[in-house]
Amino acid sequence: MRKVQLYINDQRVDLFDDENISLTQTIKNIQDVSKIFTDFSKSFTVPASKTNNKIFEHYYNFHIFDGFDSRTKAPAKIDINDVPFRYGRVRLDGVEMRSGKAYAYKITFYGNTVVLKDLMGEENLSALSTLDQFNQTYDADSIEAALKADPSTEHIVAPLITHSQRLYYNSNEDILNTGNLHKGSNQHGVYWKELKYAIRVHKIVEAIAARYGFTFSDDFFSTTNLPYYNLFMWLHRNKGPVTSIDQNQLYTKLITGWSTTQGTNSFITSNTLFLQDASAITNLRFDLDISGAITSPYSISITRDGQEIFAQSGIVSANYDVDLLYAAQSGASYQVTISYSDAITFADAIWTIVAGIDEDEYSTGSFSAPASFEFVITDQIPEIKVIDFLSGLFKMFNLVAEVGNDSVITVKTLDDYYEEGNLVNLTSFVHTDSHNVNSTIPYREISFSYDDTESFLAANHNNLVGSEWAKESYNGEQQGIKEGEKFDVVVPFAHFKYENLIDIFGADTVEVQWGYAVDDNEDSYIGKPLLFYPILQSQNGIAFVTEANAEGSFSITVEITAPIVMPSNSLYFNPATGTQNINFKFEKNEYTRDLSFAGTLFNNYYFNYIAALFNRQRRMSRFKAQLPVSFLLNYSLGDTILISDREYHINSITTDLTTGNSELELLNIVEGFLEIPENGNGGGEEPGTLTVTVSGQTSPLESTQYTYNATVGGTATGTPTYFWEVTNGTING
Repeated sequence: MRKVQLYINDQRVDLFDDENISLTQTIKNIQDVSKIFTDFSKSFTVPASKTNNKIFEHYYNFHIFDGFDSRTKAPAKIDINDVPFRYGRVRLDGVEMRSGKAYAYKITFYGNTVVLKDLMGEENLSALSTLDQFNQTYDADSIEAALKADPSTEHIVAPLITHSQRLYYNSNEDILNTGNLHKGSNQHGVYWKELKYAIRVHKIVEAIAARYGFTFSDDFFSTTNLPYYNLFMWLHRNKGPVTSIDQNQLYTKLITGWSTTQGTNSFITSNTLFLQDASAITNLRFDLDISGAITSPYSISITRDGQEIFAQSGIVSANYDVDLLYAAQSGASYQVTISYSDAITFADAIWTIVAGIDEDEYSTGSFSAPASFEFVITDQIPEIKVIDFLSGLFKMFNLVAEVGNDSVITVKTLDDYYEEGNLVNLTSFVHTDSHNVNSTIPYREISFSYDDTESFLAANHNNLVGSEWAKESYNGEQQGIKEGEKFDVVVPFAHFKYENLIDIFGADTVEVQWGYAVDDNEDSYIGKPLLFYPILQSQNGIAFVTEANAEGSFSITVEITAPIVMPSNSLYFNPATGTQNINFKFEKNEYTRDLSFAGTLFNNYYFNYIAALFNRQRRMSRFKAQLPVSFLLNYSLGDTILISDREYHINSITTDLTTGNSELELLNIVEGFLEIPENGNGGGEEPGTLTVTVSGQTSPLESTQYTYNATVGGTATGTPTYFWEVTNGTING
């Protein structure tokens, strides 16, 4: 006997005796290989009982003020036999009325992974206020220090990526105001204002978890997982110079140093105010007061969740008060930034939140606004939605997420997820007398690419080579698959091609790699957010411009001979250390100029899954089963299912929780190999075929030459590797 219990806001919901609650779970469904773990239920109804009317606050009566809000999903959980089964949220879809009375509420249950998108909503990365702990001074000395910073220990660096200036190296040229990195007697080189900071991606991930109140597991998001941990994001919000450093010569400062006493309806960190219950201050008071002996004008900008809600310029008053009652919003975060042209000392800044007899007040005391530009991370971070940023990381590394009942989100690569699953024998619970076996190939081609390869060098590659920079395509037509659609997995980031400079004159060894953030017309552009690996690399000296005169001519140049931070698509410059990179396709490495870096995203994270998907022996089997409670309460979608001595991966499971009746979509487990027509004497597992598996981490599709382990007729040939050449889709051995 099993019983299902549903709780909404910790209140148990009455259920119809004959109501079926059906839950579907799937991971990496073959119909959409870009999606991560998800679960949801079909809509079902619950009676309009006294208990349920109280929970839903008589929703059918629209005269009730401030009643149940169907626009948002309410916290919920499902128990089976009083044991927690799934946590998530419930959406109220409507009420069925009969004879003028409420009869039933129609609801839908969503698992926690689906709810993540609702939780993050439309917020951009700029809403992650905890990132402002990494704010930097933006001047020549600070940029030079960050250009020489060690990315293995520092979370903020300044890579050699210019937003407008073309860099080159010519030991036989000494002309003023050029991007020539050779240090001659004249003033030229990379101007410090051409460089911007970059932040470690892991710090963004940590800030996301802090903002939305959950924890990521360290299975993948780990400080020891260097292909992930060494990734940085370039802080390039606007094309060209850093905003306002050259615009009206204004300096900016995020007000920090607030007293951090916990309030009744709010709390505050060093730089951010959080409202907990905005409804409590309705029609009362919520304001900001700034005071001081002001002699030169300044401007105020107030943001809510990263979006500006108030701005005022030309303030010279000794006491300036901003009424923000209209902007009060529960759960929102607020920050204050001032802009000015001359240094100012303020007497105080005070937040005040009053609700009845409760008053929350936070003060900074006296603080200075110096004549130096503050590089505020949340003002400079690229514009991308939080959910899109996370989705991009998941697509890059083929990750899956599973949300536990303790607000911990387990994140793993798909290969690790399957490898760490358990073997579960369901033979006795499955109706094996009748089931369906179907084809699994919904596509004839799957491609993997970045959304933006329009920077100058990448765009030139696209035009000259005739293929998109770093884009991989797994084409089933090479295995005889002629039908199906094309499917594109597109990562919402920019992907630069970098340049390892050579001495145009040919006399010096340069060893400097740089990035150029302009379009194919060499005009500054924003593009999508750029992720890259910063590598602190020795070099023979570059000219670094620290000052320019009022006309813009360079006036002071120094030579930097220390190692500097160079941008890279590969984790290392030395393939002997590691060949991991963030190209999808096996490309020639920009620094070494050779094909030594085979550890692409496709080869390391997608090959096993995609090769198995296109394998001619892969099938989709659909079984009906009567699944026991013990299985439902403990299974993982990464488990291997055993049925009559055959092993399967789970594509999806749909279960009626009240009866245990289930429909299983299972994929038989096959090795990721390609069948290739043999040029020779036949043989192979079938006449005329040779089964090969990838040796190391190379792709069998796009590049010119690859090495494989080979098996002929199911028996090892005795030689560990064979060499094959790919020409127009034909493999010659």
